[in-house]
Parts: sequence; structure tokens; C-alpha cells
Amino acid sequence: MKKSWHLNRRHFLRGVGAMCALPYLECMGAGKTTRPKRMCAIFFPYGVGLPPVTRKELHENWHWFPHTQGKKYKLTNSLKPLEGLRQDMTILGGLSHPAARTLAHAQGDVWLTGADISNSYDNNSASLDQVAAETLGKHTRIDSLTLSTVEGIGHRGRARTLGHDRSGRAISSMEKPRAIFDYMFSHGSKTDQLKRIQSRKRLVDTLLEDFKNTRKNLGKADQAKMDEYFESLKEVENGVLRAEKWTHIPPPDVDANDYVLDVTSREEPAAYYRAMFDLIHLAFRTDMTRVSSFMMGSEGGGTDAISSKVCGMAHHKMTHARAFDKLGVFDAFLAEQLRYFIDKLKTTQDEHGNLLDSTAVLYGSGTSTLHLAKNYPLILAGGKDLGFRHGSYQVFPEKVPFSNLLLSILHAVGAEEKSFADSTGPISEIFT
Repeated sequence: MKKSWHLNRRHFLRGVGAMCALPYLECMGAGKTTRPKRMCAIFFPYGVGLPPVTRKELHENWHWFPHTQGKKYKLTNSLKPLEGLRQDMTILGGLSHPAARTLAHAQGDVWLTGADISNSYDNNSASLDQVAAETLGKHTRIDSLTLSTVEGIGHRGRARTLGHDRSGRAISSMEKPRAIFDYMFSHGSKTDQLKRIQSRKRLVDTLLEDFKNTRKNLGKADQAKMDEYFESLKEVENGVLRAEKWTHIPPPDVDANDYVLDVTSREEPAAYYRAMFDLIHLAFRTDMTRVSSFMMGSEGGGTDAISSKVCGMAHHKMTHARAFDKLGVFDAFLAEQLRYFIDKLKTTQDEHGNLLDSTAVLYGSGTSTLHLAKNYPLILAGGKDLGFRHGSYQVFPEKVPFSNLLLSILHAVGAEEKSFADSTGPISEIFT
């Protein structure tokens, strides 16, 4: 039977002054908009447990990678929490960043960039999330959400963020759930927002004018440094313009009391991780952003307190002590948190279907085991509507760079990049 009218969900919600959690109704199906594409990258440090065959029982039960390639693989205990998600994910092996294979403790710095920083940290480049945000961030209030268990940027080998801009500068991450919630949803009155924006605009304009007057009197080397400074100013200016644009559209009306926000990773690891994933899910559900990265721990001991709470030993120490039994337990714990996030996306519907099918979720580390920066443990989940084909465990030759997978994700979410870092082309095997 033909519907006599239809309701655009977002138009209705904005019409009443808020985008609250109205359930999806069939009458909202007519006149569908283009389905949003999303991506989330999730990193954990120190690799995974890969017991050798000489430790037979541990090897059979707690080896992170399945023992059989293809569609008939069986999950070991390390990934058992992901049981039942076979058709929503692909396990990938063999991939790594060639230029980072000698960097045991700097994988977080380049996991999403693929840059060669062996000679200089200044050689870092744009990260996957920030390149994706250039395309996807045009449609949202926040271009990307950069999260970590330890906020800030850190330093070489101890990065606290996965995000890097086009100049390779690290983007400061956020750690505290309540601060993240407030960043997304607490902006004050429209008048106060406009005052802050106008103040920042005047400051940026002054700095840009000073830049023009100063640069012409500098030598070439100093001009190059000033050009980098100019790019930073332009990014700030773009952020101000974005904020000004969105002041006329009320943010979603979300009740903070519905979320666990006052929790820390050291005291309640599982609750903390789930609070962070709840916030990413909320950001995607309300379309505050379509891009997020989350560092579940830095390589500066970012998961040591967490693993000590979960299995009685610091994560870093476990890798050196070859404590494969404890590593397996911690691998399973992290997989449980990933399962929680995937389930949240899969059970949330919009007018196009569930959120998981329109979201590319990349999960993994920059070392396989014992600080070996090869054969990254990786899972690509979601994104069926982006063209991804799931249901198998695939192992690639060592010559295939991890950047090929990153390029594939960029293409899937609509970023028209011809290449990414040292990529040689997209990975056709993961697409339908």
C-alpha cells in the first residue's frame, strides 16, 4: 500500500530543536538520504600471544591466529569472544609496514600512517583516520574523534595518539569519558558559542596577517618552517569556520546520566573500555562524527595497569616473560571489548540498516608477538555495505604492505586517494 506521507527523521528532530534518540520508524523510510559511511580504527600495543608449537597445549588453545586459513578456520580461546561474528569480520595475517619492521616500540606512532620514521620522527605523515576525515568530516559537526587510554600526544616510541595531520603532526587524544561527552554535546548557549568563535577568528586573522608580513623577510629554510606554521593556522581557521557553521544547528539532546562517564581504565578496565566504545557508538549514531580512532593502550605502559588488573601481570612484562597463558587471557579480554562494540553497532538501526554494515572497523596491533613488527594481528569488521566480503582468515605474503589495507579502507569510505604511504594498490581479496 502506498504511503500517503513520510517523515525525515533528522529533519523532524532538528525541527523540535534536538536530535534525541527517537526510534527508527517505517514512515521515515521514504525519501532516504545517502547512507553515511563511517570508519573506526582500534589499536592495542605489544602484539598478541603466539605460543610456539613446542608448547603444544598453549599453541593449540591460545594462539591468536587461527591454525587454518580460509573460510573453515576455527577460533582459539584468544578470539573465542568473537564467535558468531564470522560473517561480519575477516582475520588478516602477514601484513606489516616494511619501514617500521625495526621499530619495536614505535608502532603506535606509524600504525595508521605507514611513514618511515627510522631516521627522524619529523618524517611522519597523515594517518588513515585524518585522511578519511577530509572526506567524511565535511558532513558532521566534528571531523574526527581521537581517543586513547592516556591523553595527549606522547613522544617517539610512546605515542598516545593514532592521529596525525597532513604534515605528520600528532593530534592530541582524549582520555576521560566525561570530557569526551562534554566535548561532543556541551557547547553552551548559541550567544556564548558565537562570542568564542568571533574571538578565535580575530586571533587567527591577526596571526595570518603577521605570517604574511614576516615570511617575505625570511630566508628559504625559515620560510619552509613558516609554511608549516601557516598550514597549522589554516587548520585552526578551518576549525573555526566549521564551528561557526554548526552554531545554527542545535547539537543532539543526549542525557549524560544514560552513560557511564566517571570511570578510569586503571580501576575498572572493562567498564572503561565499554564507556569509550559507548561514546564512539553514540557519536556515530547521532552523526556527530563519522571517523574515530582509539588507542586501547600506548607502548609506554598504557595497558600494564589494565592487564595487571585482568590477569595479574603487566602487559609489557608478559611479552618478555613469554607468559603465553596470561597473554592469551588478556587477548581474550580485549576481544570481549571489541565484541561489545561490534554488537552495539550491529544492533543499532537507522533508515538504511544497522550501523555495522556502513562502518569499517579496523582492530589490531603493530607487532605480532615478542615485539616482532611483522605479521600484524588484524581484524577488519563491518562495512558490508561498503563492499567488504567477510567470513575468512586470510594470510598475505610479507611483501604486501599494511598500507594496502589502509588504502582499501579509504576507498571503501569514499576517499579518492590514489595511494597511501608505501601502498602498491588496494587489496582486492577483501572486497565482494
